[in-house]
Amino acid sequence: MIRTIVCAGSLLLTSLSFAQVQDDFSDGNFTVAPPWKGIDTLWQVKDGRLQSNCHQRNTSFCLAMDAGTQPAANWEWWMRLDFNTSSANYVDVYLRANTPLLTDSNVYGYFVRIGGTADNICLYRRSGGSMRLLIEGPDGWTDHRSNTLRISVGCSPEGVWTLRAANGSDGVFESLGSTQEVLQPAGPWFGWMIRQSTPSFFEKHFFDDCHITPFQPDMEPPVLQQVVASGKQELSLRFSEIPDIRTVAQLSNYMVGAGVGKPQRATAAGDVVRLYFGAAFPDVDSISFQASGIKDMAGNIMLPYTGYFRYYRPSVRDLVINEVLYDPPAGIPEFVELYNRSQRAVDLRQYMIGTRDVAGAPDRMVVLSASPRWLLPGGYMIVCRDPSALCTHYYCMGGTQPRWTVDLPALRNDGAVVLLTDTSGLVVDEFLYDPRFHHIMANATKGVSLERSHADMPTQQLSNWHSAAGTAGYATPGGPNSQVEAHVLQGTMTVSPQTFSPDGDGMDDWAVLYYELPAGGYVGTVSIFDGEGRLVRRLASSITLDTRGRFTWDGRNEAGQMLGTGIYIIFAEIFNPEGKVKRWKLPVVVARKLN
Repeated sequence: MIRTIVCAGSLLLTSLSFAQVQDDFSDGNFTVAPPWKGIDTLWQVKDGRLQSNCHQRNTSFCLAMDAGTQPAANWEWWMRLDFNTSSANYVDVYLRANTPLLTDSNVYGYFVRIGGTADNICLYRRSGGSMRLLIEGPDGWTDHRSNTLRISVGCSPEGVWTLRAANGSDGVFESLGSTQEVLQPAGPWFGWMIRQSTPSFFEKHFFDDCHITPFQPDMEPPVLQQVVASGKQELSLRFSEIPDIRTVAQLSNYMVGAGVGKPQRATAAGDVVRLYFGAAFPDVDSISFQASGIKDMAGNIMLPYTGYFRYYRPSVRDLVINEVLYDPPAGIPEFVELYNRSQRAVDLRQYMIGTRDVAGAPDRMVVLSASPRWLLPGGYMIVCRDPSALCTHYYCMGGTQPRWTVDLPALRNDGAVVLLTDTSGLVVDEFLYDPRFHHIMANATKGVSLERSHADMPTQQLSNWHSAAGTAGYATPGGPNSQVEAHVLQGTMTVSPQTFSPDGDGMDDWAVLYYELPAGGYVGTVSIFDGEGRLVRRLASSITLDTRGRFTWDGRNEAGQMLGTGIYIIFAEIFNPEGKVKRWKLPVVVARKLN
């Protein structure tokens, strides 16, 4: 470990500043120069990185150093967690604490929690047994089997806190939020507090490249990072930092297309601004939004913003119940799989899942997502209490499919209702499962899921449900069901090239979608979505198809405007008069040549 001290000013200024601290563990130890306080046997340094070494179940342990930190500072570090975080497996990084014993019940100070039930990154202030959430990052940041992160925290003399994170060692920092509060007393101790449960989490925590520096004045303009329709007449804007309330309140700084116009009212809380409009948003895939004239608290002015958002209203059976495991093996959670059978991306914030009580009323309903999350057409979603545990027993297909940690109500083994509604209570889909739905020859059904054969057939139709095949592992979370092939059309569809550059130079200017079908008379729809699930182009809509053919895309949207570089999804759906359907999701990359 190397600790480099760089003077921040003369001795006359020591009351106003502090030294810069840099630790990278490159000398192979953490016990000297300077000493970290903790139980030495619980930690080790390997390959120039600090690593946990505690082999005790269901415990917390810590390591801390006296960084001499003043209230206004910047903190940055690298870390890797080789597991999916949970409420029993997370890390608290204390920025300023009153004691090196970070597991003590009387510790007070500021810390960043990485992981937890929502798999997010959050800033807290702690006063003994009381904790106050200051900044709550988006859900799902640490919902991966391995999480490599760089995290940066800043605190100004005025008590403005900012929290940023980057995925990977070379990822770009993203703002997770900012807030302001009167700074509370805290001590000089910086360090790690780890909470772990079982042996599968032992020695899975790594730390490196810790930098603690004096606070640097803000010279960067604010950036509008997110525009979300949080209601039929309400927009939620998230900025990279706290905006100046005076510029936020100027309603002429905003404009929404589709005939909606300017907002009637604006409110601000931290880095989030809410706009309220007199007209309702249309239920379309893309609505334009413009903002300008917004400043941050340091007076830096934002560049004019032009972008798009969507307002989505759920329709019955856009999202359907596709698979249910109600009697899992010991130690494995129950799960429900949902499938988007529509031709548009669905906003998971708009849905709730639960069951019915003995009187038939909705019971224990929980929202699928508290933050904006979109499921593309043809997409699958796993809903359970512990996706990581589920996917250690069953093969979870589709690594990019959402695996949602949701407090799913317990599912009775003798049969019950799985209920899917929108947030207003509209029933979107409902399945009354029964053990008798399993295959008549199945003697043992423990650990075997019930799979839906066809997403477009009635949910409660008995013939539409079957036991998952043993050859598929008795469950197929996150992918096509093992019993679905009888209802699926045959045919192929491919895209070439998978990366194209529509710049008019005569080379790879088009993405070509080739298809081949076993017979004529099929009907097809082909749509293109951007990386955020927004429909940007409709190449075909319910047209009759030949046995073979192709569609071409020139990289433009419906308005004929050239789209930006990035990954796009081609969603194609075909069906025949007998009701058989097949769907494809094909990624394609729009690129630009470097000058």
